Amino acid sequence: MRNQIQLIALVLQVVPLVPLVLLLLLALLALAHLLALVHLLAPAVLLALEAREVPVDLVIYPSLYAHSLLTILASMKTMRPDGA
Repeated sequence: MRNQIQLIALVLQVVPLVPLVLLLLLALLALAHLLALVHLLAPAVLLALEAREVPVDLVIYPSLYAHSLLTILASMKTMRPDGA
């Protein structure tokens, strides 16, 4: 009987940690997906910036030029194929 009480006490100590561990695993999974997405998109973005002759500073310091980068990428979506 005493062993059963100890077992129940142990389970009650561990159970509250399960959602926390699952949440941590979910956060790590989301981070892994985000890094994979960045890894897949980085070459395309760099090629697009190179094609538009964007200064290297834009690639090196994206936080300083975030608005310009978004403007360039938005303008690329509206460019006509003939370059006009």
